[in-house]
Amino acid sequence: MIKEVILKSMKLHEFCGATGEISLNFNRNLTEFIGDNGKGKSLILNSFAWLLTGKDAFGETRSPFTNNGTKIAFSFVEATVEIGGKETTLKRLVERSATGKVTTTLWQDHSQVKIADWKANFDPDICLTLINPKYLSTLSSSNMKKVVMKIIKSY
Repeated sequence: MIKEVILKSMKLHEFCGATGEISLNFNRNLTEFIGDNGKGKSLILNSFAWLLTGKDAFGETRSPFTNNGTKIAFSFVEATVEIGGKETTLKRLVERSATGKVTTTLWQDHSQVKIADWKANFDPDICLTLINPKYLSTLSSSNMKKVVMKIIKSY
């Protein structure tokens, strides 16, 4: 189990209403985001959660293709992270064909990764709880206990 993930940079392409490509760099000591409503604080959390789990920071499945009705062929979130002291690049790419079929591919250091292998490294419940502690309160009490026990066992 991964003990520590440090977000170093992130790149979003046509993700959840953000048009074009956005690149962000993070300072290792960054601990909070402050800004007016509508400036992208939730977009950052949701994009990182989506990269790791395929869901937003509240555990909801949402389409990344929400850009004012414009037909978008692909969307991705890519991040450079430090995992256990080693830098790696993670990417979740979603493509939509002309017929509307949507496919997702996951990448680590430019090599495609199987979804099962990805989930083994990035447990969705643990990731979502650490990204947004309010996620835990959306679970039933028995599932909440299971997540807390998984977190305790991983340390």
